[in-house]
This record gives sequence, C-alpha cells and structure tokens, in this order.
Amino acid sequence: MLNVHQYSANSFDEFIRIITVIDAMHKSPGINQTYWYRGHGSCDWNLLPGVFRKNEGFLAANEDLTYSAKHLQEDYLYQHFRARAQRQINDKIDHKIEWSEVMQHFAGTTRLMDWSESAIVSLIFALEPFLDPDNDLDLKQKRRYLTPSVWILMPSVLNSIVYDALLEKDIHGCYYLIKKALSDLADKSEQCFLAQNIGRELEMHKEKYLSSASKCLVSMSGIEADRVANSYRLKELLSHYSFNPFFYLLARYYADGLFTPEGNLLPPLAIVHPYHSDRISAQRGVFTITPYNLLSEKQKQEYKLGNNIMAMERMELIDRCLYEVRIINAQQIARELRLSGHKRSWIYPDLENYTKEIEHI
Repeated sequence: MLNVHQYSANSFDEFIRIITVIDAMHKSPGINQTYWYRGHGSCDWNLLPGVFRKNEGFLAANEDLTYSAKHLQEDYLYQHFRARAQRQINDKIDHKIEWSEVMQHFAGTTRLMDWSESAIVSLIFALEPFLDPDNDLDLKQKRRYLTPSVWILMPSVLNSIVYDALLEKDIHGCYYLIKKALSDLADKSEQCFLAQNIGRELEMHKEKYLSSASKCLVSMSGIEADRVANSYRLKELLSHYSFNPFFYLLARYYADGLFTPEGNLLPPLAIVHPYHSDRISAQRGVFTITPYNLLSEKQKQEYKLGNNIMAMERMELIDRCLYEVRIINAQQIARELRLSGHKRSWIYPDLENYTKEIEHI
C-alpha cells in the first residue's frame, strides 16, 4: 500500500466523526464535497474489480493489442447474463455498459466496483458477518480473524484526475491517449491533427467539459446512448466540439475497453447509473469502472508476482482522494447499528432476509 490515508474507528460515533474530519479537511467556500463509500469484510482486500482479481490470462492479448482473454471473459459473462436475466429486468436496457452495471450489483464478474452514496450502507456491508443472525462456522471464523474496513472515495476529485490523465503528451507533444481513441473515426493522417485540436480545447476549457455543478460525475449509459444516436456524424460533431470530447474519450477507454498505451495506468472512473431494482436503490449504488491498462514489461512481472498494481489503493495518482477506516471493535459497532435500527434487510430488501430477522428477534 502506498500513501493512502488510514484511520481506525472503535465506535459508531467515532466512525461518523472520522468522516466529518475528512470533510473538514476538504472544505471550500460554496462547495459541498461528495463522498462515496465501500465496505470490505477484511482490510486485507484490494480495491480491485472482479475481472482483474485473477492474473491468469490477463496478458494474453492478440497481436494488434486490441483484445485479450479478459475482454473475452467479460463478453461471455455479459452475453450469458443478458440471455438469462432479460425477463427479470423491468426497464429496457440497450447498452452493454448498463448491463454490466446491473450484473455487478448481483455479484457478477465485471470491470466495475460497487460503491454507495451512504456511509451507513457501506458500514453494514463491512460488518455483515457481525450483523448476520446465523452462527455457523464460517461466520464465527470471520468474526474472530477479520478486521473490516470502509473505504471513502472523493469521486469528483477522481474524475478530475482522469480528465487530466487523458491529456498527457508524449515527448513529441502529441496527445497520445486522445490520438489512440480516435482510431475508430479517423485515419492515421487525421488522427494527430484532430487529437491536437481536441487536446488543446480540453486543456483550455476544463470547466466547460467537466462541470463542478454536477460534481464531475458521469453516466456511462447516458454517454453511450448519445454516442449511438450520433454515430453517423460523430467525427463532425467532435471536430466542432458539439459532442463533449471528454465523454467520447471515456466511452472509448471505459465502455469499449480500448487498451491504454503500454505502461500508462489510467485510473478508474466514478460513474452513476439508473436504479434497475429495489436492491440497487436500497444500497444507493454507484460504481467505479477500471479500464484495460496495457502493462509494461516491468509491470507485468509485478502483476505475475501477485502485486495488484491496478488496485486503487496502489495508484499514486489517486491517493489524495482515497481514505480507509478500519473497524477495530466490529462486534460493538455492529451492536450499536442494530440498536439504532440498522439491519441487513436495509441492503438486501428481500423476503429471505425479512424472515431471518423476524425469527431472530
């Protein structure tokens, strides 16, 4: 772990107080900072999406570096989930990225990670073994040996970092990430010219393309819908900046799964999405999505050795927007949550959990 800010909470009150302290450090006149939260049953777990947690096959990319075994895994899982789940989704879902959002909320393996807008919801997730009324051996082991934690993310700061990272230049002054993203719209002779124009526009007018009024948060499903609707004239719109060029870059790297240039670790992106189920709504669910970062030879060796260099807490670029709160007295804090009326059925509003709680009143 690098320079992640770490705190410890011994009580529910102290947990809330830590959040207040973090907020006070980032207080600015007229700006209310947004925070997202993620509960982990163990402080040893990495902030890494499911599809990247196993390193086998990740480096098996094709010769053109446009597709990998991980892309294939993601595609198969999406196809099967959509085929089986279509009839159970009330809303119409048109785009793969939105299916991935739904799939992630139901324990699918994707490039996304669940976060919540609610600190209490995430604390409940972290303390699930202590709030579950069952008493089997697995739960006993978790209660005895694991130290839960809650991660706190500043999503607007994260997305601002992503914005700046996409504007990196090579030694020749070329916006190489932008140039690569344009490969689906322009030939090589046009890519550099268009990339330079877009790069300069984004550098000069960040406040126009990444609005602080919306907390810098984006909806990938919304971006994808606009991109598809304007696909027949997208190059023209980008040339005149009538289609937000930042959104286009996000669609290419985060929705399409375009590989980043070798050795360039592009950070995850914070995204919001429609609530397609009662569970997603109850959990106040939001996401981060990790791009396909093409590793350098040195990074590959680290990855093979089990060093999860793509885990958020290991990315130096984003350490200023990430905090960890370790839950030291988990049994006591779980008791305080129960006494204040917070239960597992808050995050899993289904009949099975209601029944379990009633039987253990």
